[in-house]
Amino acid sequence: MEKSTLHDWRLEPPRLQSKIFRKRQKIALPSWKLRDPNIAITDLLKGDIWEYITFLFEELEEPRSRLESQLKDRYKHCYLQSKSLGITSAQWISCGLHKQVFALEDTAWPRVIKLFGRPGEWQREKLIYDQHVGKGYYILPHEYREHYAVCDRVEVFYSKSSIQLAIDQGRINNRKYAKKIMERYLQGNVCNLGLYQDNLVWIDMGDFEGVL
Repeated sequence: MEKSTLHDWRLEPPRLQSKIFRKRQKIALPSWKLRDPNIAITDLLKGDIWEYITFLFEELEEPRSRLESQLKDRYKHCYLQSKSLGITSAQWISCGLHKQVFALEDTAWPRVIKLFGRPGEWQREKLIYDQHVGKGYYILPHEYREHYAVCDRVEVFYSKSSIQLAIDQGRINNRKYAKKIMERYLQGNVCNLGLYQDNLVWIDMGDFEGVL
């Protein structure tokens, strides 16, 4: 696996990534991100994230920096859940602010399991899901269990242009809904949206924005 081009995290701890804030010149990093930093705002390559978390708990005797200590505290629950469920680093797919996503093995069709970072986060997301599912919103079906969720693995969109391309190609049936999303969905990341049964759907309820 390719290692970070900035430095080798086995030799020195990761650092907060400043490049994502350069467009906000003279604006300090929000204090909450310093108190409870997310691994996504470090200079780790995305493909290194779960390998690094595993290294943090299984190989590193003591955190080498304050940031590393904060990361170990933040991801302890998620790591312990992965061990109890027998999930391996090879299954890791992606991550968000509140969870890590892994491929499920030995399923009839591609599915994923989402492990939440903190004990109560799965309940918060399930509440949002229960309040909106079946009420006209296009939502990827989820099965919530204590500390994790399971759903189908779907194509994820990473830009509005990729959604528009799928519309132009006739791959999205709910075109009116998709166009509303394109017009009104201004917060968060487009990667909270995916393609399920030929419809554009919300795949991450943690960042759900109600659009009808």
